Amino acid sequence: MLDRDALLIDLKGAARIGSPEALDMALEGLAAWKAFTANARLASEDVARVLVPLGEVLAAPTVPADYLRSLAQHPLAGGRALAAVALALRRLRGEEAFSAPLTRLAGDPRAEVRFALATTVGRHGRDEHLSAAVALLHTWLEPARGPRTWQTALQIAAILAQPYPRQMLRLAERLTPTQIVRPEVQRLLADMLKQVGAFGENGERMAVVQLLERWLPQGGDEAAHLALQVLHAGWARQMAEPALALLDAVEAVSGVSRLSRRTRAFIRRQGRVERKR
Repeated sequence: MLDRDALLIDLKGAARIGSPEALDMALEGLAAWKAFTANARLASEDVARVLVPLGEVLAAPTVPADYLRSLAQHPLAGGRALAAVALALRRLRGEEAFSAPLTRLAGDPRAEVRFALATTVGRHGRDEHLSAAVALLHTWLEPARGPRTWQTALQIAAILAQPYPRQMLRLAERLTPTQIVRPEVQRLLADMLKQVGAFGENGERMAVVQLLERWLPQGGDEAAHLALQVLHAGWARQMAEPALALLDAVEAVSGVSRLSRRTRAFIRRQGRVERKR
């Protein structure tokens, strides 16, 4: 049976030494985790409970950069997830040499690797590390990157939108119509924009409405569907008039649907409550 606490103790000691041999020996304890060694799908809760804390230990400055670069090429998804956490922390702390391998991990085929990376940057990319986190997101949201990299960036942006709605909104404004219509990113983008609406002020909420409206002509039905996802949330009830105007524009593009009718009723319900007060 995997003993996470014993693993952490052993790895902390090995990280202080910084020897690749010591680090490898400490990580041998992961052999007791059958899903890890079989390269099977790893549950998100296990990634967060086991791999993220271990990766944070590997972010120690005494761990050789070459060791982490090698780990980033590990054949097992769990090994790459460890590297993603460690490299993310080292990059947030200012080690720009890790940007390239980190970008590759942001587009890793395995969701566990991307989840570990997003969790780490979302948790640690705040306060004095915010500018470094935003720089990474700028890079990862470039149109030339693939959908998996965009997904990772938007997962992080949804986490950071609670404390930093304005900064995350600026990132969303850089997206192209080609990006926003991709089904792989729509749910995550909708989640992020809903967070901006929930935690932003009226200026940010109005900017979300205007952004969604701007995407409609080129995005067509897919942009309309995105707008409906974002509007069916509590923040839109606080901006009922512009939200309903956007809903009119959505229906002009894609027609009246069950979801658009439900969204209109949802927004209007708040308006009736406000009038009664």
